[in-house]
Amino acid sequence: MGNDAPLLLKAGVNIYVAPKGEETSEDDGNDWWKARIKSLGKDKSGKVWITVYWYYCQEHLDNREWLPFPLSKKLRQHMKSMGGNEVVLSNHEDTIGIDTVKDICNIWTFNDRDINVRRNIGLKDFFWRFNLNISTRKVVVDNLSLHCICQKVYDPEADLQIYCSSCDAWWHFKCLDKPTPVDPFESLEDQALCVPVIRGQDNELDFADWQIAGTGELVKKIQTWGDVFPKGWKDELGEDFMKICLPLAENAYVCPKCKEVM
Repeated sequence: MGNDAPLLLKAGVNIYVAPKGEETSEDDGNDWWKARIKSLGKDKSGKVWITVYWYYCQEHLDNREWLPFPLSKKLRQHMKSMGGNEVVLSNHEDTIGIDTVKDICNIWTFNDRDINVRRNIGLKDFFWRFNLNISTRKVVVDNLSLHCICQKVYDPEADLQIYCSSCDAWWHFKCLDKPTPVDPFESLEDQALCVPVIRGQDNELDFADWQIAGTGELVKKIQTWGDVFPKGWKDELGEDFMKICLPLAENAYVCPKCKEVM
């Protein structure tokens, strides 16, 4: 944001939008609307118009003036689990002038059922995982994922979850039975090979770079090392991983569904 380079606008690109004359901060884009380009076209006078799909943030979902029909009480509760920089991609279609486009906006796609998220989503990154369907007589949120025994939407800023590979499911640590200590490991390398996949907020650190998407890719990397860990492997995994994740291998957490150790 803030440079004068020409913008490459095409279908599928996410953009920041601000109406003319509206004062907005250019620090992080939070004050600007966000949209995905559906198509571009010109009128007879040569003016360029853009058809977009709007992204909704939690504030928009809480404000009934933004929606043609209010969210159900249950959906409103689920949407409170959205991250601070999370948005929902809607099928709310609109046509805007090209002069209202402020910049390209990076909004990362996040599948919260997949442990192999190949890009970490930073604390200040915008991301989306749900679709908002407002074309019916009620507002529907598609792709809604409910996790754990409590059947709640994953909140990356409040939940700490562990993954069970046997039944392909995420569980809150707070919903699990008390773990059982395991026998001491002969080396840190052996301990690292037994670290479970986790995600979410840990109170020990303000933010780990894998917090939102999880440690799936890091754990997969460890498994590829096997018996031969590279020099400097601790630095490669990062201080956050060593401090938060490594100690988890000292206990056996049992999956409530399949009863396997996670």
